[in-house]
Amino acid sequence: MILNPDGTVSETNTANLLVVRGNTLVRPRSPHVLTGVMQATVCRRLADAGFVIVDQPVQPKALFAADGVLLTNALMGAVPALSLDGRPLTVARHVFEPLDRW
Repeated sequence: MILNPDGTVSETNTANLLVVRGNTLVRPRSPHVLTGVMQATVCRRLADAGFVIVDQPVQPKALFAADGVLLTNALMGAVPALSLDGRPLTVARHVFEPLDRW
């Protein structure tokens, strides 16, 4: 995971992040994050399915409290992050239902 100078989450070295909280997806807001084509596509698809997309700074501890964390890039699409620093993360299976119909 790549952190911003202020300690908030930016992205990984190979993927963008989306933090799942119920039916809300949080895109880490940062002047340092690179925009991702797949992240934008996934957000559009999930917004069409009723998810709310918000941009806000994300603290690393928020990933452990989230309903799930998605990693997106053009090679793998959207996949769940399973762990961080050896600690398990929750998998938000309800997010994949609209994506499976894609």
